[in-house]
Formats: sequence, C-alpha cells, structure tokens
Amino acid sequence: MLKSPIRWQGGKSRLRTEIIRRFPIHKCYVEVFGGGGWVLFGKERSTVEVFADINSELVNFYRVIQESWEELAQRFEWALYSRDEFQRIMARRDDERDPVTRAYDFYYRVYSHFGGKYSDSDDWGYTRTKPAFDMSKVKEKFKQTHQRLIGVYLENRSFEEIIQRYDSPDTFFYVDPPYLGLSGYLYKFTEEHHQTLRDLLHGMKGTFLLSINDHPQIREWYAPFQMEGMETRYTIAKQTSSRQPAKELLIANYDMASLLKEDKQ
Repeated sequence: MLKSPIRWQGGKSRLRTEIIRRFPIHKCYVEVFGGGGWVLFGKERSTVEVFADINSELVNFYRVIQESWEELAQRFEWALYSRDEFQRIMARRDDERDPVTRAYDFYYRVYSHFGGKYSDSDDWGYTRTKPAFDMSKVKEKFKQTHQRLIGVYLENRSFEEIIQRYDSPDTFFYVDPPYLGLSGYLYKFTEEHHQTLRDLLHGMKGTFLLSINDHPQIREWYAPFQMEGMETRYTIAKQTSSRQPAKELLIANYDMASLLKEDKQ
C-alpha cells in the first residue's frame, strides 16, 4: 500500500486496511475530508475518484504534486531542516506566493510541527532521539504520489458542497470528519456542523462509510445505520511510545458484515 506523503492529524494509517475491506461496489469514490489521504492511497482505483478538503494549502500541495511534482522536489534538494528556515517560512505565510512555493512551505511546516499538526504555531519541532528530517529524500515519495493522483479530481470545498455536488446512486463517500467533542483542529467543526453532516448522510442517494470517535451522541444520531466499533491508538505526547487507546466507530448505510463474509471466501 502506498503511504501518505505527509503526516496529518487524524490520519488513518493504522485502520485503513480494515476500512477499505468494508467498501461497497461503486463507480464514483469521494473522500469528503481528505486530510492525509491514507485511505485513498491504500485503495484500488475507482472509475471516478474525488479528493476534497476545506484546507486550501493542503489541496494546493496535492495539486502541485499532481501537476508539477518535479519542480517541487527540486526545491527540497538542498533544503535543510532548521529553525531559521522554519521561521522564514512562517514569516511569509500570509504573503502572496506562487503554487509551488506554497506547496514547499506547506510540506516544510507539516514536518516541522509535532505529529503532523499543521497550525499557525511558531513552535519548531525537534527530538533528542531521532535525526532531523532529511528533506532531500522526498523525490521518490512525490513521484509515487503523483502517479496515484493521476485522474483524481481535487476539490477545495466544504463538506456540504462536496456531498451535494457528487451524490448519486453510483457514488460512495468515505467520510472522516473531525471528532465530536475534540478541539485543536485548524478549522473548527462544531456540533452544528456534525448535525448538518448527519442530515446530509441520512438523506443520501449514494452509499457512505463514516469513521468517527465512539461517542454516545454519535450513536444516537446514527442509530438507524449499521455500526461497528474498533480500537486504535493515537500518539498523545512527544515520546512515540506514549499512545492512548481509543475507540473508533464505523457507520454505514449498507451491510458491512456481508462484505467481510465475501472477503473471507
């Protein structure tokens, strides 16, 4: 399976195999909250694929990888992981920049913040147990990502717009929103946002698989649908050995269990 080119808060690197096993037959595949893209990069190609996210810098990065990956890779050939470069990039974050420079700045910042938590914080990440990130080794990673993104529609739109635009009986939506009751996301996702998402999924023509934290309110909102709980672990401190068990909930408007039975045959 292809790895995501970035570290990203909420990435599904540990769960994606189990998530993909539960995908139904479809023609059009849509990731509504794309983020790190771990699921997209791990699945087989669909006839039509859409990767969407509200973060314009994230979508610009993927678009540059799709269209100008070699130029972006060249920017990193002589780049060093340093506090000075990080501060220079942070100082210009509100300036007008060309798409490749924006993508360079985005990628550098992702690997300069702890845990892939892209933010406006000026805290530069470091560790006493591992060497600094080697920026010169991104070329092959960008090339592989470029090859996978060929033919993928990239959308910088809200979840409401994406669902309304692409919903059809042949469309399957993988939906991985910010967790209910948790803060720290770059873009606020309120309880009202969750309720709007719930209403859109309840009235959907296509199929969906929602992955979210196991919360009593979520179980109440999605009671009519099939649910399956899973355990995973999330890093919560600068020591990689410090991980907190967490429960993930998979919710679908189709029979996930039958797909798992077919997978075992």
